[in-house]
Amino acid sequence: MTGPPNSPTLLREMSERIRALGELPQTSEARAEVEAALGSKWWGLRVLAIAVIGAWRDKAWLVERALRAENGMAGGRFGHARTQSWRDLEAQTAAKAAVPMLDPADAGWLLDRWFSDEPLAFAFYEYVGLRLDPTAVERRVAEEFARRRSQQRRLPLFRLLRLRRGVADRDARLRRLAQGGDETALLARDLLSMEARFRDRQAQTPGGAKRAKVSAGAARRAAAAEALAESRRRAGRKGRR
Repeated sequence: MTGPPNSPTLLREMSERIRALGELPQTSEARAEVEAALGSKWWGLRVLAIAVIGAWRDKAWLVERALRAENGMAGGRFGHARTQSWRDLEAQTAAKAAVPMLDPADAGWLLDRWFSDEPLAFAFYEYVGLRLDPTAVERRVAEEFARRRSQQRRLPLFRLLRLRRGVADRDARLRRLAQGGDETALLARDLLSMEARFRDRQAQTPGGAKRAKVSAGAARRAAAAEALAESRRRAGRKGRR
């Protein structure tokens, strides 16, 4: 290596060296070099090392790294905004590299994470919404409803609301859940009604029709927020009785 410690030249040389390892078969020596880069003080070198392990297709390591990085951010141990940004990039890099290796056997832990309050890298979240077997998701939603008390059933419905499969497909799922007279059906009907009202308001404003067409994500977020607020208002009214 040339260049003094902390110099841009040294960092560039190290980066080029690590990047080149990703184009070669993994060996114990190469893995040790990449593992050393993972402990570097340079965040960019760490992210590059993760990408190399992705090229070596170490699925288990990538999943563990992505979840660990997300847990680190959620735990508040990395309070500095710049550090959190790099930590997020670590998680996303590991998750993106792992996604092509995911298969139906991974549905269990993905849905466990998806239905918890713990963070999930966007690449994994998108995989659940776009590529995971829809029947597996619906079955898990039903299981979550069965095991949760009525006050805790909002999360499964919100997760269903945020499925990234298109509004029509998602609404069809909600309509199936909305059939019946139990509290789950009531919650599903509330979400459908609130989202419909939001779309109507959007369409009635100047330029609203165009915005309504392109803002399905905003509509889902608004409907979820409104549903949560309404559920809290109902809980408050019940508490005062």
